[in-house]
Amino acid sequence: MAHAQNQKLTGRGVIVWLIATFGVVLAVNFYFIYQAERTYPGQDVSHPYLQGVDYNQTLDDRAKQAQLGWSAAIGGALAQDGTATITVTILDKAGQPVAGEALSGLLRHPMDEELDHKFALKDAGNGVYVGHVPHVQAGRWDVIVARKTAKEAPFEAERRLWLR
Repeated sequence: MAHAQNQKLTGRGVIVWLIATFGVVLAVNFYFIYQAERTYPGQDVSHPYLQGVDYNQTLDDRAKQAQLGWSAAIGGALAQDGTATITVTILDKAGQPVAGEALSGLLRHPMDEELDHKFALKDAGNGVYVGHVPHVQAGRWDVIVARKTAKEAPFEAERRLWLR
């Protein structure tokens, strides 16, 4: 201990301590940046520029859908084997069931698009459509349902569900 008291802090020692301190800070920052980018890249769509270019078409489709006057109720349940059952009930302006439509669905994970699942919905009668999606993890999911045919007025419905 007496030996440590006799050592003097020199300019060289200060430089070594400064470089070491900033080196540790930079290493920790780069590690956090790497982890943040790896776990959440920040994009929820694969081509945001093209989505922006098509926005006027999206607004036009929404206006046509509003004139159509349909409403949708979306529900879901997750079975023990990891299969999600998505149920959609569609009613027209008058509150009557809409049957015979070809609908597609997307079960979209809010944080990781690699977990997304496309699925088809089958007409179960009386305005009810049912789709089954295998290998789904429990948690929050966005369900997006759309009419497949483009020749008629567009229809799209979306709801966030908690599947457990």
